[in-house]
Amino acid sequence: MNRLEDLKIGKFVRLWRESRHMILKELAAAAKMNVTQLWSVENDRNSPSVRTIGRLAAALQVSPAELMGPPQDTTVQSAASARRRGGVEGALCEIVRIMRRDEKEDPKEDFSPSEIQRLAEFVRRAIAEEDGIAANLPTSLPLMTPFSLSESGASQLAHILRSHLDVGSAIIYDVRTLFESHGIRILEDPKLSGMPAIATFYSTTQRNFTIILSKGLSKTPERRDSLFMTEIGRIFLFAQHGFEPYRDSARSRRFAHHFAATFLQPAAAVRTATFALHVKPDDWTYELLLRLKRRFGVSAQAFNIRLKELGLISGARYEEFDKRIKRHYQKTRNAEPQPAKSKCSSERLGDLLALRSSPTHSRH
Repeated sequence: MNRLEDLKIGKFVRLWRESRHMILKELAAAAKMNVTQLWSVENDRNSPSVRTIGRLAAALQVSPAELMGPPQDTTVQSAASARRRGGVEGALCEIVRIMRRDEKEDPKEDFSPSEIQRLAEFVRRAIAEEDGIAANLPTSLPLMTPFSLSESGASQLAHILRSHLDVGSAIIYDVRTLFESHGIRILEDPKLSGMPAIATFYSTTQRNFTIILSKGLSKTPERRDSLFMTEIGRIFLFAQHGFEPYRDSARSRRFAHHFAATFLQPAAAVRTATFALHVKPDDWTYELLLRLKRRFGVSAQAFNIRLKELGLISGARYEEFDKRIKRHYQKTRNAEPQPAKSKCSSERLGDLLALRSSPTHSRH
């Protein structure tokens, strides 16, 4: 028999790799595998063949028999690995922040080392509590999906993730609950303030993620959901870097932001809503934009940009709204503009169509 179908040695491969202070990319290269294959083995998604076990053992400088069990002194080795990777040593797990800011670009946008340590400990306690009631689940997101670090790659990844979550191009009204059922832990920290207002950590033992949000973001749901989905994009970047913390850059930020925008505003849904309202590119009013963007749970700026990307708004209208939105953000310290009060308080397309048809509904 060429394959050991029932053999689950993933955790032992990972422990041996960590004991050798190797990241996924290093072991994969030494064993002549790609990172996706090795990740699947370590997470017991695929059973390795006898030949693969032999290559892994040789790369780790152990015998195949030794690879069937954990290395000696795994507790000491795991703690050392946690310190090496900037995590927090804990009895139940190792906690790793998935991304580091580029200090040369804007050092003020990152947390201090002591703040990161406090947040990691916050995560560790949450995991310990969940472990006591067997609530911990490894993530089920398709993290090894290949993608290019471009806007088209971000759009494609958003489409693949929506298919994986079985939501198609539907509007998602509760993004956080959707991801909580797929191994994404979401915590709110009342002490978190300033920028950034969000941070993500990975548990190397539980194989799941924790996204920490500032409690103040609950007052701005559009900003909260956009930031949340940006962190989901960064999780995929973290996986592409071999589950090792990666250095943030202007390019990775553009990728993560575009991923969030296309996931929350799928092209088919935006086009359907626009066509249902019979809105031509030059017919948009500021009031209608503010009402329709709430349907997608995004900021006015994000929705205006998405309309431009899809060719659904004229250049003149886009520029007019862009200036107006930016003035509002500057005046209110980034508070989201709200539509004027009217008899139509919902964002259902039928109500919006009636509002648009009203003779009192002005162009501006």
